[in-house]
Amino acid sequence: MATGRPGILYAQNLFWLDDSCLERGFMLITLTTDFGHRDPFVGIMKGVIAGINPKAQVIDLTHGIPPQDVMAAALALRHSVAYFPRDSIHVVVVDPGVGGSRRPLLIESAGNYFIGPDNGVLSLATAAAESLQVFELSNPDYRLEPTSATFHGRDIFAPAAAHLSLGVRRLPLAANWLHLLSSKCPKSCKVITDWKARLYTSTATATCLQTSMSMI
Repeated sequence: MATGRPGILYAQNLFWLDDSCLERGFMLITLTTDFGHRDPFVGIMKGVIAGINPKAQVIDLTHGIPPQDVMAAALALRHSVAYFPRDSIHVVVVDPGVGGSRRPLLIESAGNYFIGPDNGVLSLATAAAESLQVFELSNPDYRLEPTSATFHGRDIFAPAAAHLSLGVRRLPLAANWLHLLSSKCPKSCKVITDWKARLYTSTATATCLQTSMSMI
């Protein structure tokens, strides 16, 4: 069993790949987090992805989500997905319940893939899909070990995205079809932008997403 850096398993020697693995090596991965840019967490996730699939293309959607603001992250993802190519893999780590009973999910919807916690953060982006498949990321072979109780972005979500981009089918990654926990935007919630084209939600206290999105 071949390994690279300690704790990172290399997929080409461990897992079967489908016939399109070479093309899938170029699948796009987006990252949305509330980590900010002062700590190394985003860079660590990118390092994990690169260790598994050096050819992966990773785009930072935003890391300026206010801490633990699930609705802000859900809105940012929903308003961004349409601008990315089909077969993109969208990873979201805004996870107040990390370490608890919430489940890590893989969702296939309208030809795209969504990876993140089952706390509603993925539901707005997939709400309009005619059909979707929801799986729990439960296979320990596709995680980093030991798996931290507080950094699932590094140990579960980033490895799953990297293996998926290599062509590892969703079923070995995950098991058990699940009902997705939904997140509904409050009636008072709508998306607006200020003069700097920053995205806000008009809930009781407006939440600013530090993004550079154009007017929606």
